Amino acid sequence: MGHSIVPVGIPTNQLTRLLLSGNQIVTLHGNTFRDMNTLKSLYLEYNNISTIDKNAFSGLYSLEALQLDNNQLEYIHKGTFRGLKNLTKLFLNDNRLATFPGDIPYLRKLERLTIDNNRIRRIPWTSFTRLKQLRLAKLWNNRMSCDCNTNELLRWFTRPTGGRGIKTGRKLECTQEGAVSCTTPTVTDIRFRANNSGVHRLGDDAVVYCDVEGDPHPLVSWRTPVVGFVFPYQEDRVTVYTNGTLVVKNLTRSDSGTYVCYAQLSSTTTRSQRPTTIRIINAIPPMVSVQNSNVKVNVGGRAEMTCQVLSGDPLPEITWFAPGHVTPHGPDNFTDQSHVLSNSGATLAVVESKQHDNGWWRCVATNVQGTSEGRIRLTVNTESKNNTMIIIIAAAAAAVVLLIIVSVTAAICIRRRRKKR
Repeated sequence: MGHSIVPVGIPTNQLTRLLLSGNQIVTLHGNTFRDMNTLKSLYLEYNNISTIDKNAFSGLYSLEALQLDNNQLEYIHKGTFRGLKNLTKLFLNDNRLATFPGDIPYLRKLERLTIDNNRIRRIPWTSFTRLKQLRLAKLWNNRMSCDCNTNELLRWFTRPTGGRGIKTGRKLECTQEGAVSCTTPTVTDIRFRANNSGVHRLGDDAVVYCDVEGDPHPLVSWRTPVVGFVFPYQEDRVTVYTNGTLVVKNLTRSDSGTYVCYAQLSSTTTRSQRPTTIRIINAIPPMVSVQNSNVKVNVGGRAEMTCQVLSGDPLPEITWFAPGHVTPHGPDNFTDQSHVLSNSGATLAVVESKQHDNGWWRCVATNVQGTSEGRIRLTVNTESKNNTMIIIIAAAAAAVVLLIIVSVTAAICIRRRRKKR
């Protein structure tokens, strides 16, 4: 046979086995096997295949065995094998692959893998940790370097809780390229997406980043309230990526609780952990009202304004805006004690009212669902102080006049008495 492309017009009705071995096929184009959804075995070995389009195997839902050995493959795009959920045998040996295909760890039913006689320098040691059905993995005769990652991969294959039951055929060898200094795994930080502190609305997606350190890069897993432990290489509503990122889609109330990020090596005793909390809310927008929308006070007097929160989940944060100001007045702005906040910020007291405090004050309640605003008119009365001074002065003047009258009257009386004598 001498086909340079996959022949067109192959009968697809109930096709279970397709042999295209020993041809001159160079490229597998997208959707080449799209209508062969009953195909179980596909033989493409001993061709000249150097390029596989990402969706070349689209539609092969029933495929169990795929032979691509003895070709010219140098690279396989991520996503090429992702849809092959029932694949149990994958043959990639005797190619020119320089990198380990990133889809292999997702082939959960894989039992047999041959990828020997390639040019691969690094196979992430976590690649086989979730392949519970794997029984044979031929990895030899590649160009592996004896770094911390490869050492951990070799260690994993010897552990009872790792890959001891997986046959490798021959010992995996590597080339020493200098001194190796490995470090233990550490969870350094847990972060949420920007402007998020762990509070999420029902139906939203939660994204949590787990920052880890260590050489080799540790296996990152999460313990969740609903599904327990979640590991990389399984995409579902709750997904963990190899970089430590946790994604929980379409949040429900049962997703509320404590989440713990773990970073570990093949030995479960060598691990680091750190918890965080995700809170699910109904996301009720805030609503506020003011107890007294018109507050009056004399100059120098104490004025209190209260903004009552009627509803809001999560509990809204309250900020105050002075008349004519666009910058909020919060606790950090009141360092001189001229204004005092109480009742979780709902009550603002102007300790000694001044003329510039006169006007409309705004209280704004904010949560993830929105904002609500209340307005209070503060009237600082300056005339009352002047009137008081006038009264005091008038009273003092009257007292002086009265004193003069009394003194004059007393003097006249004394003079008359002297004349009578």
